[in-house]
Amino acid sequence: MTGEGDYKEGAPQDGIVEHLTTLIDHLGLNKVVIVGSSFGANVAAHLFWRMHSRTDGLVLVGCGPALNSVETLARMYEQSFANGIKAMADPTLDTCRRRMNNLVFDPKSVPEALVLLQLTLYALPGARDRYERRMRGIKDRAALERFDVTSKISQVTAPSLVIWGRQDVRGSLEEAERAAKLLPDGQWVLYENCGHLPYLEHPDRFNAQVREFVVRVRGGCTAVDRGT
Repeated sequence: MTGEGDYKEGAPQDGIVEHLTTLIDHLGLNKVVIVGSSFGANVAAHLFWRMHSRTDGLVLVGCGPALNSVETLARMYEQSFANGIKAMADPTLDTCRRRMNNLVFDPKSVPEALVLLQLTLYALPGARDRYERRMRGIKDRAALERFDVTSKISQVTAPSLVIWGRQDVRGSLEEAERAAKLLPDGQWVLYENCGHLPYLEHPDRFNAQVREFVVRVRGGCTAVDRGT
């Protein structure tokens, strides 16, 4: 597990993008397909702008933080924080399971191993403090405006696959669909009977569609084929 590095407070996106860029350079990857889920979709967009010439494509999953307005995100992050801090304040199997169940359409799709991992992470010394500091930085109004993606969606020029669950509670489906239509090279896919985590609820379909997208944007080659 990667530590916090130099992060102390404020919006974490700059530090995350810098960390990922350094990691990609260290691994010697000349071309990448960036996949981001939830808040990671916001990071993915900013990572693309940082290294657009090396990005073959973007996959944005459950991506309210990238394709929803500042106003919608302000409300969503408050709800997300309330859901998360309950588990952080009392990290038990039941509280962690309830948090995950709030994110999905079918609670049976949540692997028990994931709940156990979450419990372990939440019980670590300082976990609550780190969570609160990051969430304060993410949901700060100035940070929401600075890292807004929707206002410059036309600048996300990489081929993009957007996957959204109809029952996703972490954002507005209508706003996301409108924003996705403004992507210069975007593909919108809506999953029925699906919440915020399509890769857990519909893993076979998700994996097949992402692989198909990667093969298309890489000219018929997968990451393994190209060694990148």
